[in-house]
Amino acid sequence: MSPMNKPQYSTRVIMSELNPVFEECTALLVDANAPKVKERVSLQVWDSDRFTGDDLVGQVEVDVAGTNH
Repeated sequence: MSPMNKPQYSTRVIMSELNPVFEECTALLVDANAPKVKERVSLQVWDSDRFTGDDLVGQVEVDVAGTNH
């Protein structure tokens, strides 16, 4: 989520598929100071329901600074 608690990017919805393959790429702009304050990017996977609320399927948080390999 952004500082305004709004998603920065959403994929398209793939209907009627239990094993969807998205094959999408995106870029997120990150403030240059983000690694210094240990900022993290949160990735969330939601299902899409027509008649009920969407459900969180999974999520992961990644350090903006990454790892040193």
